[in-house]
Amino acid sequence: MYATTNRFARQIQKQSQALGLESNPVNKLHAVSRDGMTTGYNGGNKEATMSDNQVPQLETDPRFPSGPWTGFFLQKELPGRHQTDLRLTFHDGNITGEGRDRVGDFLVKGRYNLVDGKCYWTKKYLGKHDVFYDGFNEGKGIWGVWQIGQLGRGGFHIWPEGLGDPTHDHLVEEADVPASADELVEAGAFAERKVP
Repeated sequence: MYATTNRFARQIQKQSQALGLESNPVNKLHAVSRDGMTTGYNGGNKEATMSDNQVPQLETDPRFPSGPWTGFFLQKELPGRHQTDLRLTFHDGNITGEGRDRVGDFLVKGRYNLVDGKCYWTKKYLGKHDVFYDGFNEGKGIWGVWQIGQLGRGGFHIWPEGLGDPTHDHLVEEADVPASADELVEAGAFAERKVP
């Protein structure tokens, strides 16, 4: 989904380090700390090391599945929905990931709460500005407000890619309620009277 040229990979690595991430966002399964120890998303905690074959314990709450997410943000100055695609990891109250939208490529780092569904994170555009997101997950993705300091703010809604857009009405197949026996007789009798 994303170009991974050497220059782009180096840019992501630099931004990850600036955000305090020990992991390489291009490789979501494990990270290698500066001393070569393979670690999970634990900031280099050597006591919680992992082997190359182990995967970090991902969130099991169905509201927070790790993987591809999609959605949109709204901006008053540019009407309409602006699509965003993300790859998020939810682990032990932490949100990390990467993504792309019309502004460019970005990294995500933040927190989520299982009790009330509250989420907040910073979207850091590579070589550009940061955007703060504050929202809630009530089982239909995460919705809320984004803000760039005093410069701007707007709404957003993201959801797991397989969920489908929860903001659109969905077609539902529905059958008519069966007619009672009296209605069928009357309809048949009426039809017989009409026939010459």
